Amino acid sequence: MPRTKLSDEQKDMVRELPTKEKDKLLLRLIAKDDVLLEQLTFKYLEHEATVDERADLLREHYRRLLAPIGLSPGQLMMRLRQASGKLGRHVRVTKDKLGEVAMLVDMIHYMLTENLDAMRKRHRAPARWFKFSRYVVKRLPTLMKKADKLHPDLWLDFEGQLNEVLTMIWDTPEMSEEAEQAGLVRRWEGPIGM
Repeated sequence: MPRTKLSDEQKDMVRELPTKEKDKLLLRLIAKDDVLLEQLTFKYLEHEATVDERADLLREHYRRLLAPIGLSPGQLMMRLRQASGKLGRHVRVTKDKLGEVAMLVDMIHYMLTENLDAMRKRHRAPARWFKFSRYVVKRLPTLMKKADKLHPDLWLDFEGQLNEVLTMIWDTPEMSEEAEQAGLVRRWEGPIGM
């Protein structure tokens, strides 16, 4: 839904509303925006102390979703997109930048580790791999840029897994061509010049 820009007169009108009326309107508006409601709950009821518990629940969710059950590359890509959406919501609610990078790396690492060999045996046609490879490879440069912005002491949480993901991609013929076309690095070592 597009946002409406309030005029100065409208802003003044809202400011002049009685407190009771403002509260009623605010409660109605907040109830319509579940992300905002979850942000407020996290910040004011949970006092931002539940970020680890929320991350653990999210990790359990995407591990169940991406478990090895004989999916095709297309099916696995759809599940990865679904898990990534949940991660995006987690980040919007908690502002957990380290968690975003570490969990996305772990998510892709888990998915490839658990599914890659079986998928390669069952689905040999390159056409079945095209969208999946492109999706996974396109996620990594953005992920690495976000990782570059984190303090180097935090890299220990995900650096090894990220480099294993890159190795798996480059060692998988069905994915390496897409990695080459995208100019994906073979090893991540943080921003250049550090």
